[in-house]
Amino acid sequence: MTSAVAEREMITPAWVHVPPRAGSLAEQVTAVSASVGRHLDEEQQFAVDVLTSRRADGTPAALEGAAISCRQNLKTFIGEDIVLTYMVEPESDVRLAVWSAHEFATSQETFRHFDELCAGYPHLSRRVRRIWRGNGEEAIEFVGGRRLIFRARTKAGGRGLTGDVIVLDEAFALQPAHMGALLPTLSTRRRAQVLYLSSAGLGHSGVLRGVRDRGRRGGVGAPAYVEWCAPGALDEPGCEVPKCSHAVGTPGCSLDREDFWQVANPAMGRRITVEFIRQERAALPPAEFARERLGWWDEPDDADASPIPVDQWLACSDPAGQIEGTPVLGLDVAPDGGSASISLAGQRGDGMVQVEVVVHRDGDAWILGELRQAFAAGMRVLAVDGGKSQAATYRTDAEAIGFTVLELGAGDMASACMGLQRDVRSGDRLRHVEDPSEPGAVLSQALVVAAVRPLGDAGGWAWARKRTDGDITPLVAVTVARWGLLSQADQAAYAIADWGD
Repeated sequence: MTSAVAEREMITPAWVHVPPRAGSLAEQVTAVSASVGRHLDEEQQFAVDVLTSRRADGTPAALEGAAISCRQNLKTFIGEDIVLTYMVEPESDVRLAVWSAHEFATSQETFRHFDELCAGYPHLSRRVRRIWRGNGEEAIEFVGGRRLIFRARTKAGGRGLTGDVIVLDEAFALQPAHMGALLPTLSTRRRAQVLYLSSAGLGHSGVLRGVRDRGRRGGVGAPAYVEWCAPGALDEPGCEVPKCSHAVGTPGCSLDREDFWQVANPAMGRRITVEFIRQERAALPPAEFARERLGWWDEPDDADASPIPVDQWLACSDPAGQIEGTPVLGLDVAPDGGSASISLAGQRGDGMVQVEVVVHRDGDAWILGELRQAFAAGMRVLAVDGGKSQAATYRTDAEAIGFTVLELGAGDMASACMGLQRDVRSGDRLRHVEDPSEPGAVLSQALVVAAVRPLGDAGGWAWARKRTDGDITPLVAVTVARWGLLSQADQAAYAIADWGD
């Protein structure tokens, strides 16, 4: 057994992604933290520095930030200090922050931390105008109109809020429906940011797993990211004994390596004792201990697997891409007419298909006007989901304008959805022009919340509206546009004007 060393250097995260930036708010957060007697460890300072990365104009360098570490190490603590800084720093222009947790009790506990801090330090209490302590309605209003709201997550828990910052504590429990309610609230906020705070993911942690994959990969659209974990995984633990049972005391078992405990738990030897973790090792099942103290993720549930992995979608981003071939439009309308999207798909010079969301708005009264402009700009083919879809009701009007309308039947829709999946996973067949790190990336947001429904007995599937709590019209629109383009591949190319800009 390898023993941990009490006196040590900083534990560097196993995974780090620092977005391109001009600086961070680490100095301000450290000062505010110290003013209330909360002195940050080196690892906490490192995480704050990464998560508060800023561009030269002061806006967040990434739309998302994530801190993943074992329990009771640093993540909630630094999240509280970052939000407190936003609320009390004179130079901060954050007006509304939302702290969200999976469990109501967790949200209340964080509220109590803030409440006690504001009451216990005069320089903070002078900045507080009002505190709401109602059951489930906890909130603090600071001077200057700044507000901090606490919420337990529900499917509609973020709907209607327009916060600058949303903290998603216990992010391992996030579901696509939560993101469908929350992400659109940031679309008009110039300084918008989502902070994910969590321990290692469970089997059903599909949303967080996507954040993890993007953070570990880095590059365009990746979150500001820090993750502390031990080397290996439960299915590849690196034990000295083949097919190790992971029973306590098994010679060479990686779960007993205290140096592994240390790199996954930067607070060990400070706020967490080695003796306590030894007791946890004896008390917890091996898989539970591996997740909670080594930071090893559970394997994803089969039902949790996304048909289009987020990291592969990000790899298809090309904001500077240009369409040179035949453009085909795709139209989709939400069942209640609450929103709609018009997309376009065309061939590029390199032979790949490029998809774009041209117009995405609330309501549907604007659709015919946009279609007329598109026709005047040279578009001639429009694809829609057929049957009883709202988009199919526009066929007669679109044909009156002059469009050839392609309606997809059930088999066509399955082919379109699975074809989009195949093209994205191949990595060399399709590109989209969104920068997923920008708040207005409606297509990428739709992919995060989208659910699927099976079609037929051969493994076919299509996007599901009834199972999705969010706006997927951008995703459906590009799906049908791509199908329409490939079905019309032998037509002559039309010129593309500046319609939709």
